[in-house]
Amino acid sequence: MPLNTQDLKEQNPKDFPNIIFDYGGVILDINVNNTVSAFQRLLPIKIDNFQFRIESSNVFKDLERGRIDELDFLRSINKILNADIRWEEFEMAWNAMIGKLPVENVKLIEKVSKSHRIFLLSNTNSIHLRKVNEVVKKTIGADSIDHFFEKAYYSNNMGMRKPDTEIFNYVLREQNLNVEETIFLDDNPLNLEGAAKVGLAVCHITNERGIREIF
Repeated sequence: MPLNTQDLKEQNPKDFPNIIFDYGGVILDINVNNTVSAFQRLLPIKIDNFQFRIESSNVFKDLERGRIDELDFLRSINKILNADIRWEEFEMAWNAMIGKLPVENVKLIEKVSKSHRIFLLSNTNSIHLRKVNEVVKKTIGADSIDHFFEKAYYSNNMGMRKPDTEIFNYVLREQNLNVEETIFLDDNPLNLEGAAKVGLAVCHITNERGIREIF
């Protein structure tokens, strides 16, 4: 049964000593529609259900688990779309969803780290992560935001991805976290459901209710 959004809003991260943050849509601005539009401009015909066809494919999940390399992923996407997109065009379109890193969010994370144990848990891939780190470099002069957290967990380095319960259990176990004292923040309700299944408290981040409105 899907989680009730109203229930999610009642969870206050400040009340938990351990906080696990998602990255895109929580700390970093993203807009998936920008990537969909970029691909549509590359294709000779409109592709119905474009986002669903990509995200529901095993090859997308394999990329986020680090089980397939970038060029094999491109070949698979071209096959799915019946297209012949070149790497340079593909990389630009694939990364079009990645927006700004608000400095206010970085300052907030740094502040929260002084009073809580904080961790990063992100579904990502090597293509996006490379671009994200470029944004981080331009914004705060660092190679990544990993140093703000006790540890940053990326799905493509773990062989696991959200919303599968194994990835949450892995973080809890490795960091020796009490599940009842830990809350998970994400913009994707499916990921929140996965976290709730292992007993984590959860908080839904939206465009209207971002982390700066919570802390």
